[in-house]
Amino acid sequence: PGGRTARTGTEFIAPEASFSPAANTVVHGITKITGTALSDDVAEIAISRGGEKVSRVTAAPWELAWDTTKAALRGGLTLQVTDRAGNVTTYHRYYAVDNVGPDVSFSWDVPNVVHAGKFYLSSWISDRSGVDRVEWWIDGALRSTSKTGFTYDFGGRSRTTMLEIRAWDVNGYASTENFPLTVDADPPKVASAAPANGTLVRGTSVAASLRLSDISGVDYATPVSGYTPTDFTSPYTGRFKLGKDGKLTLKWWVTDYWYQSKYVYQTVVVDNTKPKLTVTKGPKNGAKVKSTVKVQAAASDKNRIAKVQLLINGKVIASDSTAAYTFTINTKKYGKKFTVKLRAYDKAGNATTTTTRTWHR
Repeated sequence: PGGRTARTGTEFIAPEASFSPAANTVVHGITKITGTALSDDVAEIAISRGGEKVSRVTAAPWELAWDTTKAALRGGLTLQVTDRAGNVTTYHRYYAVDNVGPDVSFSWDVPNVVHAGKFYLSSWISDRSGVDRVEWWIDGALRSTSKTGFTYDFGGRSRTTMLEIRAWDVNGYASTENFPLTVDADPPKVASAAPANGTLVRGTSVAASLRLSDISGVDYATPVSGYTPTDFTSPYTGRFKLGKDGKLTLKWWVTDYWYQSKYVYQTVVVDNTKPKLTVTKGPKNGAKVKSTVKVQAAASDKNRIAKVQLLINGKVIASDSTAAYTFTINTKKYGKKFTVKLRAYDKAGNATTTTTRTWHR
């Protein structure tokens, strides 16, 4: 039963045998294969692997030694039973081979990062033969012998440490896995912000954005003093109302993957006041001009002047960013009648324009 018989002599009675351990049993090390329920005239039992005989016995108790350390994870054996007449019955058996310690893997929310305080550590530890015991070593000391996981208090500061899991199977084979850990005790930090602190802004509202950094990842940012919803995608954006001129603080609430949170701030300077601009030198409205004419202006603003422009017939002809703001006009280029005005911009972008002057040639 379970084998193939070859007739080699004049007698044809197939030798029979059973074997222990049973097929598909987990085996390790030097494993003893024992022939049982043998025919009375069995003369030899031999084990072969890959066509090479690795063990044989010719007498009771019919025990054969098999070195499984040279086998794969699934070891196949050929067992040949020969009787005194030379008849051979061949059996094929497969066994699960286990000559290594347990497999150890770790369950991560964020790879190799834990939050500060109490943190539940979870692992998968498995073995073909069965797991016998497990040790969890953290900060150089044994902290638990759980086979699945436990809660450990990592304290209240950001730091690095090492988690070492040691595991043994029921046969005494051991495995050790080391996992470097970073303890994250900090909420997100601002990597960059727009507009930058101190930026001049104008109008009724301003769009702002943040780029945040956190080893565990950023969950969201809420523009607390703004009027737009929480943003979950970087760069985190919000819109804020602008009030009276002066410094304005934009307030955000930022949170990382572990819900470690804090307020962060941007400061902008609101400026909705137009600059002052006067023409200090130049022909008056309705004047007759010829050849080359100079126009000069004075401009001022609490947040400084960016530039003063010369416009002729509504088009920008020249720009000056240095006081005193002076322009030289070749009147021959503009026909018998043309209009002239100046426009000043402050650093926030507010503009003031002089009244239009019409000149004649």
